[in-house]
Amino acid sequence: MDKYKELMQAIVNKQILLIGAAVVSRRGRAAGLDIGDDGKISGFSGSGEEAVKKLIEQFKMLSGNAAIDFARQAAKPIIEKYPELKAIKEIG
Repeated sequence: MDKYKELMQAIVNKQILLIGAAVVSRRGRAAGLDIGDDGKISGFSGSGEEAVKKLIEQFKMLSGNAAIDFARQAAKPIIEKYPELKAIKEIG
């Protein structure tokens, strides 16, 4: 799995627990993800870094800065696996 897709899936999974799959899927699509109603990401448009930023921005519109905290929590194990992802300001 692509590291950016893996990162976004972790963020999506965390958000599903908080706000539900339907809302998460709609926000994911608005961010340019190919995402099923169950929250499974099958692809994204643009660069991985931009897709992550757009996804977090969509959740930030709903939850404010708490969305960034949740994204960081979800991203932690992925960043340990791929340290270069720390460069993404929103999660690093």
